[in-house]
Amino acid sequence: MDDRPKMSQATCKEENAPAVRTLVRYRLAASAFYFIQGFVVTCWVSRLPDIKERLSLSDGVLGLVLLAPPAGQLAAMALSGWLVRRFGSFRILCIAGLLLPCWLPVLGLVSARAGLIAALVFFGMATNLSNISVNTQCVGIEHLYGKSIMATFHGIWSLGGIGAILLSSFCAVRGISPAVNFLFCSALMILLYLANFRRLLPQDRRTAGDGANKVRLASLLTDSRLWILGIISLGCLGCEGVMNNWIAIFFQKFVTAKAEFIRLGLFTYMLSITCCRFTADRFVRKWGGRTVIQIAGCLILAGISLIVLIPSLFTAAAGCILTGMGTSVIVPVCYGIAGKYESVPVAVSITMVATVGFLGFLFMPAAVGVLSELAGLKTALFLTGLVSCAAAQLIWKAGKA
Repeated sequence: MDDRPKMSQATCKEENAPAVRTLVRYRLAASAFYFIQGFVVTCWVSRLPDIKERLSLSDGVLGLVLLAPPAGQLAAMALSGWLVRRFGSFRILCIAGLLLPCWLPVLGLVSARAGLIAALVFFGMATNLSNISVNTQCVGIEHLYGKSIMATFHGIWSLGGIGAILLSSFCAVRGISPAVNFLFCSALMILLYLANFRRLLPQDRRTAGDGANKVRLASLLTDSRLWILGIISLGCLGCEGVMNNWIAIFFQKFVTAKAEFIRLGLFTYMLSITCCRFTADRFVRKWGGRTVIQIAGCLILAGISLIVLIPSLFTAAAGCILTGMGTSVIVPVCYGIAGKYESVPVAVSITMVATVGFLGFLFMPAAVGVLSELAGLKTALFLTGLVSCAAAQLIWKAGKA
């Protein structure tokens, strides 16, 4: 049910212009926070080859180190959902949106494995707090617009990622250390934060579930719709984590790319995600989110298969594009569907789907590191695509919003 205030025909024209300006302001501000998150997270992962070499990490050890950020995210899930529901996404995002870029330089300064792991756990917690609050913001803004725009927000995240890759690649080729690279990126994102934090949506969207003082844990744990959406997100986020953390290393080992092309796979992957997320909403409105998710799962498997079977520079880059097309839309659509379940508060439904989803982000990059030691990186990547595709095909069991 649309809970927006109705306007008479006499006042519609007068009131519409400022209302539109307000909606645009909310959308631009939320987009800025998506950009900050994408820029900061991708800035870190794009310098992974340099950090791996500096700390002399094997594939297996790197896989264990990569457990740290999603472990922090998982540990903060319940707390993030409670904080957003208790204090509102506006207040929490104002804190998390500043904390995330401020912590980035620490990742470039630590010189020991234990220190890096500890810093990455806190980094993951800050990322999760930002993720839950900004997605809650975006569900409310999408409701005000009255149409699907969630994928566009995630496209802004990817746009920030592309900017981070380009800047980090420039720094890496010029021999600029990750510490200096991260410090500069942090300063840029803090300026973007200061220009936008006052323009966020002040009140979250309320559903029927928000009227209850308490949401019964048992009812959430038996809600098959949320579990299915979580499993689908698990496959997609797991694949996304693997691509973010391992594709540059794959290019370094198997594509034997020159130094300036090591990050080509990550760049084409992020570029594909960005372009598709800015166009995905029209396909969701035309075909429905469930059909789009199933197609996306097949694209992930096709893309990763191309990467591992024909690891030349051109074909591997093309595989990264297909994989990016697949991963671009699944999580935004899952969050959008979860946010429409009237019986569950928005922050709670998104938190539950994100919690299950981030198990994939937690374990799959680490699992790839372990499997790489046992069966090779190619086999590990292929299994990632297979899991992601299989999970996406479950969408028709998620039920109606």
